[in-house]
Amino acid sequence: MTDITFKDNRLRELRTNYPEKLTQEKLAKIIGVTKRTIIAWEKNERDITPDKAKKLANHFGVDVAYLLGYQEERYLFKDTVTDEPVSEIQSLYDKLNNDNQGKLLDYGHLLLRDQQKTKFDNISDESIKKVRSSGNKAHQRIMDRIENQRRKNEKR
Repeated sequence: MTDITFKDNRLRELRTNYPEKLTQEKLAKIIGVTKRTIIAWEKNERDITPDKAKKLANHFGVDVAYLLGYQEERYLFKDTVTDEPVSEIQSLYDKLNNDNQGKLLDYGHLLLRDQQKTKFDNISDESIKKVRSSGNKAHQRIMDRIENQRRKNEKR
């Protein structure tokens, strides 16, 4: 289980260490907010809303809990993909007949669904309690969504 403790969000760290060093203005345009909003988020003067937290996390390729400072690992699960280049995977796909291409895609979707399912299961109940007790409404709504996803996963 992943255990998380509260700290300030990592937005400034992610933005300034991004390969192209995004400006606050450029990030604001990408996310669909004002530069002032980015500044307020970076100074922890304003909570990042759940939908914007998801957009930011997706943009930087990290988990929402990492972005918000609730966990140390960038991702809730380790990537199990090998270091094979995409071109090798594409080459393999191209060599398959139509039936087998469909099977490969179906299997890939199943693997991805299982991978996404487990990332929510890796958050400990203790961690969810810590976030809930922080009093941060936006973060609590994110935990609500995670718990809802966990319940859906249990039904599958």
